[in-house]
Amino acid sequence: MTRAYGIVALACAAHLHAAWLDVPFVRQRENGCGAAAVAMVLQYWNREADPEALHRLLYSPLAKGARASALVRFFEDQRFQTVSFAGGWEDLQEHTGKGRPLIVALASGAPQAAPPAAAAARLRPAFGFKPGRTSAAAALHYVVIAGIESDIALLNDPADRKLRKLDRTSFERSWRASGNWTLLAVPGAAGP
Repeated sequence: MTRAYGIVALACAAHLHAAWLDVPFVRQRENGCGAAAVAMVLQYWNREADPEALHRLLYSPLAKGARASALVRFFEDQRFQTVSFAGGWEDLQEHTGKGRPLIVALASGAPQAAPPAAAAARLRPAFGFKPGRTSAAAALHYVVIAGIESDIALLNDPADRKLRKLDRTSFERSWRASGNWTLLAVPGAAGP
């Protein structure tokens, strides 16, 4: 009987580190990863989200994308509790394990999961950005963290697809380009 409980406990512990959330996927328009990421998180929390309207609201022509501060301000205006912070792998595990997706900023040239050699030649530039951009905003790309499986990050990448897998080493290297910028936004009163 003790062995059976031990197996169940191990299965439960393994499940805690392999959680993924069913975050709705929203494809981005050009330079619209911020609006798409916000729309995914809103829809996850059962809130209305019009990606085109969000893009018009959040897009900064100067930045050629959405500024991190605009994402935070938008969620706060919607009475979400927000925390933006320099996250770590354990933070991703903790929050997705508690049912809370996160938005993170990655380098726009972040590596894709290693494709078969034949497919590598056909791949478009990572994350759909055009080469040669030099502004800080254009150099970063917002994705939604939908889960962690051992040493794999499960991303809803608005330029690619739902539950894109990226190994931990590649993910963390790309994440460091933004100073590990992470945004947690959950529904609730954001002050008096």
